[in-house]
Amino acid sequence: MYGDGRIERDTTMTFVGFPMGCPLHDADIHLNISASQAVALIGKARAGGFCRLCGLYQSTHKASDGNFDIVTLKFRGQTHSVSNTSGNPPPLFAELVSSLSAYVLIPDYASTTQPSRERMIECVQYGKVQMDKIQRAHPQ
Repeated sequence: MYGDGRIERDTTMTFVGFPMGCPLHDADIHLNISASQAVALIGKARAGGFCRLCGLYQSTHKASDGNFDIVTLKFRGQTHSVSNTSGNPPPLFAELVSSLSAYVLIPDYASTTQPSRERMIECVQYGKVQMDKIQRAHPQ
């Protein structure tokens, strides 16, 4: 998120060199909220100590699936990212994710609870392309 209200988001990530997730459509990656909303949220993050949070909060037990939220903010050229898979992140992180989610809803097609057949096909195709890239990069 930028102070002028621009937001960049994605539903994929690279984990140990392996792309995971299913991408949003191009039109849903770059969004805008009002500059005053962005400044207020960034101010709340700064005042609440966002840059003092750990980089990763994860569950203490093995999990094969679940939410993975990442918030990345830049303050005066310094970038700080906080990731959560624990289901019990610090209150400030949970509040930032909730606020961002309220401003810019994930489109219905990207729902992880009830994805459409078309979305499932998109995700499978994306996964196949990523797997092909990995296999070409690391032939056996």
